[in-house]
Amino acid sequence: MLTALLAHIAIPVVAGLALVFFVQATHAEGLSWNSCNEVALDLILISVGATGALFLNPRLTAKWGEGTAVFGILIVLINLLFASLLIYRNKHREGMVGGGAGFIDLCLGISGIVLISLVYYVGYRG
Repeated sequence: MLTALLAHIAIPVVAGLALVFFVQATHAEGLSWNSCNEVALDLILISVGATGALFLNPRLTAKWGEGTAVFGILIVLINLLFASLLIYRNKHREGMVGGGAGFIDLCLGISGIVLISLVYYVGYRG
């Protein structure tokens, strides 16, 4: 199970975080609470990418059969919901972002990663 979590979750997250830092390094402001929304959206995109590997995992497809596709589609739709909330929050934001709003944005982004990690954890448990 550890190897699968590393392959399907940890590697995309580390690669995505490296990309986030590369992108943020080009911005004049750098990392701040204002950039949490953009970072959270990147985490959601990483989660959607990790969901794609769900369809290729023979152990999970053997366990859930045709239900694997349903779980994958449901996870992508939930991640799209998280992304739409992040975009809505960013569009209707006024002024500088404080720690509370930035933290909520990060929690929404991390929720996508946690969701797909839980699917792999539950799939490999039994």
